[in-house]
Amino acid sequence: AVSARTLKITVQDKCWVGVNQGNKQLFSGFVKSGESKVFEIKEQVRVRLGNAGVVRIEWGKDKIIDPAGKKGTPMTYYFTVSGDIQQKTRSGTIRRADGALP
Repeated sequence: AVSARTLKITVQDKCWVGVNQGNKQLFSGFVKSGESKVFEIKEQVRVRLGNAGVVRIEWGKDKIIDPAGKKGTPMTYYFTVSGDIQQKTRSGTIRRADGALP
């Protein structure tokens, strides 16, 4: 059995964040500057960011994405319980990310 992993999203400036696990919405809304949202993930999760350049993502104990993209740019990531990270590009292509993006 695969155990849950911790996903922590911290914003440095106001940012819209959406987190979905399967068909279930875990969070959708604005996160204020300096705030964090923490989730225990048991299956693949999709994270959508409205302003990826102000976001730091910690995935488990060993992967950090800081910043999660360019300032003012939306970004979508997929996280699996096994530890993989995928990034959806502007063209819609999904590519593997290494946890040290961009």
